[in-house]
Amino acid sequence: MSNNPLYDDGTGKFTTEAQSGDVWFLAGSWIGTKQLTCKVPVGKAIFFPIINVEGSKIEGMGESEADFRNYANAIMNNVTELKVSVDGKPLQNLKDYRTDSGLFEFTLPEDNVLGLPAGPSPSVSDGYWIMLTPLPAGKHTIYIYGKAEHVPPDDSIFVTEMTYNLEVQPKSQMKR
Repeated sequence: MSNNPLYDDGTGKFTTEAQSGDVWFLAGSWIGTKQLTCKVPVGKAIFFPIINVEGSKIEGMGESEADFRNYANAIMNNVTELKVSVDGKPLQNLKDYRTDSGLFEFTLPEDNVLGLPAGPSPSVSDGYWIMLTPLPAGKHTIYIYGKAEHVPPDDSIFVTEMTYNLEVQPKSQMKR
C-alpha cells in the first residue's frame, strides 16, 4: 500500500510503479480531489479512468459474476457528470467511453489499499476510461472529473477529481 499511486503525496513519486509497455497508466482517486505531478516518457499513450468501480466477492458485493456486475452497473448507471480536459481543451462525447469488463480475478496483497485480508477474488469492473495518443515532450495538464449520484446502497454521491501535471520527457531523463 505504501507505494500505491492513490496514496501519493502529490509529488508523483509512486506514478512509475509497475509501468511497462507502450501505455502509461494514470490512477484515479477515491480520496476526494487530488493533484499529482509526474513524469511520463515520451512516446507513451496515456490511459486513465474518469470514474470507475469494481464489484468483487472479497469486498462483499455478492457471490457470482451477475452479482458483481449488478453492483458495478448500478453505480455507473447513476453517473451524472463527466469532464476531462487536456491542456485546457475539453474532450467531447465522454459518455461514449463507458465499458465494463469480463469476469477477472485479482489478488489483494498484505497491507492493501482496501484494508481487507490478502487473497484472490473474482471481480467485474465498469466505468468511463480514456486513452490518449502520446503527448509531445513538454508540460501538460490533464483534468479529470466524474460524479455519480444516488449511489446504492445508501443513496450517496461518488465523486472522483484528479489534476495531473505531466512532464513528458525522453526516457533518458526519467528518474524516480
